[in-house]
Amino acid sequence: MNKDNYTLSIDCDWVGSPSQHQELLSYFMNKVRDVKEVYFSEEHQFHYPYVPSNTILVNIDEHHDMGYKDFQYQNMNRGLMDEASWVLALIHSKKIKGYIWVSNYGSEFNNALEANYAKIRQLPIFKRYFELKNISDITYSRILVCESYDWSKQSKYVYYALMAIAQAMNKKIIFMDDVPNGKQLVKAT
Repeated sequence: MNKDNYTLSIDCDWVGSPSQHQELLSYFMNKVRDVKEVYFSEEHQFHYPYVPSNTILVNIDEHHDMGYKDFQYQNMNRGLMDEASWVLALIHSKKIKGYIWVSNYGSEFNNALEANYAKIRQLPIFKRYFELKNISDITYSRILVCESYDWSKQSKYVYYALMAIAQAMNKKIIFMDDVPNGKQLVKAT
């Protein structure tokens, strides 16, 4: 598939077992070959400006990140987002033309189901998969990696393993969240 239309986002909290960790490392090794640089952050909201316009976002993540609470929707109306509403911000600003979410079987989507369906109806493309093999034929123009340590304590190991692979493959590593306080709202511009 055309790599110009796809951006890969990996949230390390997706990994819930050693076998899933190995599967993600193998997938990443295969996909990182096609990119020149890899973007790393502790939280997702810092990914927003690095998602190219008119792209299809493929997000390997335990969470859908389309907002979960009323205050996130209120913040969105003020042009602000956090780590749990960055995909909502991409949809709201019409920055992406599609969203493919690779979740776990137990990943929550049914809370506020109608609100979630209303959000994804705004996209020409929405798919939800549970296996990496469903996205094996996609080539990416950009890869974004999020640690999400607050959501999964093993995320730090996954994060540094992905960083080590990128370094070993001589990829330029860009840190997106070099800020004194990572827990913050970010302007969706």
